[in-house]
Amino acid sequence: MSKVKIKGNASGTGVLTIEAPNTDTDSTITLPDGTGELIQADASGNVGIGTDNPAQKLSLDSGYVQVGNGISGAGGVKYPYSSANADCRNWRTRSDIVEYGDWGLEQSTTQSGETYSNKFRVSQAGYVTMPSQPAFFAVKSGHLMEVSGTTVLTGWSINVNVGSHFNSSNGRFTAPVAGRYVFLQSMMSGTTSGDVQFRIVKNGGVWAGSNNMNAGAQWRQTTVTAVVNLSVGDYVTFDAYSSVSSSNHLVYQSTYSHVSGYLIG
Repeated sequence: MSKVKIKGNASGTGVLTIEAPNTDTDSTITLPDGTGELIQADASGNVGIGTDNPAQKLSLDSGYVQVGNGISGAGGVKYPYSSANADCRNWRTRSDIVEYGDWGLEQSTTQSGETYSNKFRVSQAGYVTMPSQPAFFAVKSGHLMEVSGTTVLTGWSINVNVGSHFNSSNGRFTAPVAGRYVFLQSMMSGTTSGDVQFRIVKNGGVWAGSNNMNAGAQWRQTTVTAVVNLSVGDYVTFDAYSSVSSSNHLVYQSTYSHVSGYLIG
């Protein structure tokens, strides 16, 4: 067996040994320490640390991989983009994104750029935030008087609209990613005359709704909430229904009537 030794001193302690079997078929390279295999690279190109049987390109038998000095400055792992898809971006993990002790996942703003935006963060206190998670909240702009039949509620004043997936003009939220979403519709109505209902609608079909019979002289607040499974491109709207037309408020404007939604996961 061929060997190259680098000795730390004359007594032979602190020895680094590189060993390779003297054969044509076995190309394993081993860096042993005094107790066994320290680092081994096998014929397939897999490298093991603390193991003589690495299963992956880099296999760690025990312990941890440390990035950064743990005192100051960011450190992480970078995942380069693929040029095969124009939508691909660089990704990287990073510590100390906002404050010492936090950790996050960042994406480059352009395909091959090195300017990044945070997509996932775990704070030093353990709080998890996802700044790009789709979410919206909007209040009604203008009254809607009681109209016979179904009316898609439009005309909203947006307070929150992460990702701009809610359209204030047509009152439609369009899913940018498949997943489970929560939606809420809370409407203030006046002294309506007919059978009044409020509905959460997926792709034109009623998903969840309420049923308020004529309330006479009473003003009331009706809230409908639902968890909805959406695929990419599916949409959700909010409807109001009355069995008659009148001059009474079906939906009262401003913060009294509002809709919201967000991605659970």
